[in-house]
Amino acid sequence: MDHLPLPPNPVIGSLPVPYLCHETYDGGSFLTYPVRTGWNVTEEQWPETLSRYGEEVHGEVQIASFLQTWLYFGLLSEITGYAIDAAAFRAPGRTRSTAWLSSKSLPDIVGQWSLESMTLQCEVDESLRRRLGKDIGLVHPVQDWVSKRADIVDVAEATWSRVVEAYQDKMTDTLSLVLLSIAALGDYLSQALADIARARGVDDGDGTPATLWLLPESVCRPLVRRLPSWCPNKLHGLINTQGCTIGVLWYIANLQPPKVRDNHSKCSAEQCNSLHINQDNYKVQHTTADCSCGLKCPSTKEMGSIVRRGSIALFTVQRDMGEVMLSVQDEKRTRNYVAISHVWADGHGNLQANSLPTCVLEKLQHDVDALGISNSRVKHTPIWMDTICLPRFPLELRRNALLRLSDVFLKAGGVLVLDSYLQSSDSRDMSPVEIVARISISGWTARLWTYSEGRLARRVWFQFRDRAIDFYELMNNWHKELESRIPANPLTSVSYNVAALHSATNLLESGREGGELLELGQIKIALTSRQTSWPSDEALCLGALLRLDLSSIVEAEDSNKMAAFWRQVTSVPVDLIFTKCSPKLEHLGCRWAPASLLGGTNPDLAKLAFVNPLIIAGHYIKCTDVGLEFAVDMGLPVAALLPLSSSSNTGNRTLESKRNFINMCRQPTASAAGKTVMLRGDDGSWYSGAVDNLWHGTPIIPDCEHEMPVLFVRVRNTLTNMREQNDRKVWERYPAIFATYKASKEPLCARAHTHLSLTRLDTETWWSFDTLSRHARAFQKKCRRGGSFMPEDEDQMLDSITVWMQATQAEEALNALVASILPCEPLGTVIESGLTLCARYIYYFCLVGEWYKFRNSDPLAGIRWCID
Repeated sequence: MDHLPLPPNPVIGSLPVPYLCHETYDGGSFLTYPVRTGWNVTEEQWPETLSRYGEEVHGEVQIASFLQTWLYFGLLSEITGYAIDAAAFRAPGRTRSTAWLSSKSLPDIVGQWSLESMTLQCEVDESLRRRLGKDIGLVHPVQDWVSKRADIVDVAEATWSRVVEAYQDKMTDTLSLVLLSIAALGDYLSQALADIARARGVDDGDGTPATLWLLPESVCRPLVRRLPSWCPNKLHGLINTQGCTIGVLWYIANLQPPKVRDNHSKCSAEQCNSLHINQDNYKVQHTTADCSCGLKCPSTKEMGSIVRRGSIALFTVQRDMGEVMLSVQDEKRTRNYVAISHVWADGHGNLQANSLPTCVLEKLQHDVDALGISNSRVKHTPIWMDTICLPRFPLELRRNALLRLSDVFLKAGGVLVLDSYLQSSDSRDMSPVEIVARISISGWTARLWTYSEGRLARRVWFQFRDRAIDFYELMNNWHKELESRIPANPLTSVSYNVAALHSATNLLESGREGGELLELGQIKIALTSRQTSWPSDEALCLGALLRLDLSSIVEAEDSNKMAAFWRQVTSVPVDLIFTKCSPKLEHLGCRWAPASLLGGTNPDLAKLAFVNPLIIAGHYIKCTDVGLEFAVDMGLPVAALLPLSSSSNTGNRTLESKRNFINMCRQPTASAAGKTVMLRGDDGSWYSGAVDNLWHGTPIIPDCEHEMPVLFVRVRNTLTNMREQNDRKVWERYPAIFATYKASKEPLCARAHTHLSLTRLDTETWWSFDTLSRHARAFQKKCRRGGSFMPEDEDQMLDSITVWMQATQAEEALNALVASILPCEPLGTVIESGLTLCARYIYYFCLVGEWYKFRNSDPLAGIRWCID
């Protein structure tokens, strides 16, 4: 990865990648290379099972060698059209028998190809010309040329991702390093294609590639081990940030990390503990370690008077007769002011009083005045800083000030960010990529409150040791510089992706055009890498960001603040119902709501797209006092499966069967029925439902006598979409929620119990499950006719069913039945024989009676539900 740019004085410098290319790429089609060389990479087997010339290949070196030849040298050859001499990429290793992959020559190859591409006369592919006919004029030849190569890169990335997923639990350093180098090449080629498209006037306007080779942590382990001084949480957040490619990670890994002397031994991927505030030993810091100046505070009477009037209290720092004084001002009488955003762990907070050391206050005023946002007649620009301007006592006064938090940053002329990591370095000799990279890994980007402070501001400056950087101005000028660069410069690709890291702060995302839902989605992404020392602050900060009414949040007890926040959110994506996030709130009506959006403890929640095409098109669900309300119709991608059994049929046998079915769906147990339930649609289709997890950490006990079961299924469009998959041998699983409800006026209020994975079985197996369900009814009739009761003991029941089947069914019929259901194995249990498996299914149908039958042919358009 020698072609990747590095910051000055890189910490690591090099990461040797093994050179394993023992076969020369033949120059043929990239897509068919595996077939030409005897490798079997068919969809069904690859990449879990790799074979060559009919023999399975398990050796990591041989697999890595194949991938390097195909996905590195083959991809480079296919995109550039050059015959690539792999030997030119070979560098001597530590011993005669080893060699490293050197990509130093890569910029020359890609650069030459890019320059040639700038004047290349392109023609539309003949097959496309025939297909479009007279509409061929709508296709730009250069766009067609770029798209074909971008499609090849997409195929390479998809193949790379499948390999990563298949080997993530058994990833070796050799394979990881080869995969990292392939990702570095893929990123470079993707950006080069985007640059060519932009330069030739056929891009989409933003100059960024369509394909990003995003890195799972399993591939990054060899690099992460080289970073012992880094906080695990910082690395986890960085790797999982959208836009963090190998080029970005490699550049940032070569910077000195923030607070290298901090002890991160107690930190984890989910949480950094070094930035948390310990109230017992928190110390207010001076500008220098040897300073012992006194603390200064403003007039509490003046501050209190301004806050009680509903205004914002500000201050200036000035010397009068050699003494430092704090002058209190009212925001309503001030034309402009600067709000300070800082990391409390740096020591500029105070848990005891609204005061700071004189040296800190004077430095603060100096830095704010240097921003130059006030006219020359104003000697000092007023300042707002939480340490000084949020009254610590009395509590009522503090609450009044908290209610104005949104306005503090919205009305300010700008926000000045103070972070000890940034303030320890001079910025004048830094490139834009280094400045933004340092901002992205600073402690400021890891805290909850600083996110809201930066996002609400109209301008943001970051204070370095020598000057403050105007972030918006920096980014605007940098983007103009990138657009004017020569295509295929390696720094360009990394620069674009480092620039994308501002999504970690979202300072450049206004979010106004999409309303509350769009903003909540952006906030959720940013908060996955942020934390707070006071968990109860999360609701207040979120409310301030969304400009909600903060009074209900401020007045609520700490344990109720998140519920007060969610009750003001009007809508959420429908996928939130199907997301396995834990913990959730305990409050009735809010049991669907995540207890926190902070940190990386909820990977499923982190993946949830709060903003996606379905939601933008209006497919969202409404938050109400009793839960999430939605209507099942042809537009919303949710289907409701209702039982065919009548709710009025409440005989003892029917009630017992319903109770059995509900309990199987809500409590995964290792019984004869396994952890899976079988369902039959009224169109004759069969489904297996694997019970995965509890929907809520505190289960609700259903009223089996008066409640009915229902399954909510997440499908692409409607349930019809599920029925179109019947020609597949590998069935797609659909997320589902099992719930129970009481018949009432709409909306029907459902109480969710568990997550299920619902699989529609192949049509060829349907007859076998129809047969097994009929056998269950016949076995029950036999027991009733004989006046005997079915055994309650599970093993005895299975033995009785097995004996009955052997006595009543022909051997040929049993063999056919077993042969049909064995490939399914949806029950997921360890089976002793095919006959035993049949007995288990029959036992299941005996237990649940008719409750496995559901109505799925009718989309139930218009029925409104409320789920909690």
